[in-house]
Amino acid sequence: MVSGAFHQVAPSDLLPELQGRLPIRVKFHPLVAADFEAILTRTRHGLVEQCVALLATEGLAVAFTACGVAEVAASAAELNRGAQDIGARRLHAVISQVTDEISFMAHKLAEEQAAGDDGGPITIDAAYVKKHLSMAETQVDLSRYVL
Repeated sequence: MVSGAFHQVAPSDLLPELQGRLPIRVKFHPLVAADFEAILTRTRHGLVEQCVALLATEGLAVAFTACGVAEVAASAAELNRGAQDIGARRLHAVISQVTDEISFMAHKLAEEQAAGDDGGPITIDAAYVKKHLSMAETQVDLSRYVL
């Protein structure tokens, strides 16, 4: 236990060497879809923004709609409930699965966009997210049933 000069100090104010030695216990609650959506929309340089910027380096214009972001958040929350709950890290897995096909076809899709064949940026909406996540959501964590 800590006493004396440390009684009014928050653990984050201490040296990192001391932070890990304090017996602080915190109970975390699972993230819900609203939490995931806030992480995707309110953070600076969030995953959606990073994904769009990464694909832009290939010359490919991609846009996430509000309903697409909401569907990514809802899917991440559902996958965390059904499988191992890995928290906000699930967002990276969901977004990478949604954009997997685009990532591998980026060069070809960018050429088509430059030629004007497709009519604009690729729009990732709720239907697009559902289509590309249909396999992941049906998978069950079978490790629960192994003895």
